[in-house]
Amino acid sequence: MHSAAARRLNEFLAQVRAKFIVCPAWLQQLDFASTLDLSRLRNDFIAQHDRNASQLTLWNFPIAIPAWKIAPALAFGNCVVFKPADLVPGSAWALAEIISRAGFPPGAFNLVMGRGSVVGQTFIDHVGVDAISFTGSADTGSRVIAAAAPRRAKLQLEMGGKNPLVVLDDADLAVAADCALQGSFHSTGQRCTASSRLIVHKRILAAFVDALRERMESLVVPFGGRKASSYGPREQGRHAAEFFTTVKTAYTAP
Repeated sequence: MHSAAARRLNEFLAQVRAKFIVCPAWLQQLDFASTLDLSRLRNDFIAQHDRNASQLTLWNFPIAIPAWKIAPALAFGNCVVFKPADLVPGSAWALAEIISRAGFPPGAFNLVMGRGSVVGQTFIDHVGVDAISFTGSADTGSRVIAAAAPRRAKLQLEMGGKNPLVVLDDADLAVAADCALQGSFHSTGQRCTASSRLIVHKRILAAFVDALRERMESLVVPFGGRKASSYGPREQGRHAAEFFTTVKTAYTAP
C-alpha cells in the first residue's frame, strides 16, 4: 500500500480502524438521529438517489476518504465507480476487495485504476455519470467544475487549503503548542487541513516559539513504518523539493 509508507504506521492503522468500525454501524440503520450524538451539532440529511456516482480521491488518505464517500453513496442506492489516485493502487484494491464481500449486485460497486488526466477525465465528461465527488488540488477541482457544469452533473468538491492557526494572547500556551505541532507535522503535513501558517499574538510570541521548539525537538524521524516514528517521509521527490524550498525561504527571510 504505497501511501502507507508516506505516513506513520499508527496513523494509517487508526484511519482503517475508524472507518471499518464506524461505517458498518452507520450503514446498518439509516436512522441518523439514534446513531449520532446531535446534542452539539445540527445535521441535515437528504436521501437522494443519483443512479451513477463517480468517486475521485487523492493519495494522502487512501482509506478514509474513499470510505466516507463510497459508503453513503451505496447506502442510498447509487452505483459507484471508484477511481483512486494512481499512487495508491494497493490500498484501493484492498478496500474494493473488502466491499466485494458485502454481496452487492454486479456493477453496484466498481474500481477503475489509471491516471487522473485520462481515466478521471473520462468520468467527468461521461453523460452516464450523474454525480461526481472529487478530492484533490484546487487547480484540478477547477477543471472538474469547468468540464462537469455544462452538462449539469452534480458535484461535490473537497480541495486544498492554506490554513492559519491563530493563537491569541489569552491562549493556554501548552495546548496551543501541542495543536501547532499536530497541525503542522501530523501526516507529515501532507493534508489539506494542515496548519500551514501560524499567526501568534506578539505578546506571547517568544514564549510560544520556545514551547513549540521544545516539542519539535522531541519528534522522532525514523522509517514511517515503525510505531515509534512521529514523522514519515514525503510522498514524492517533488514534494520533498517544495518542502526544502519553503524551509530555505523561511530561514533566509529577514
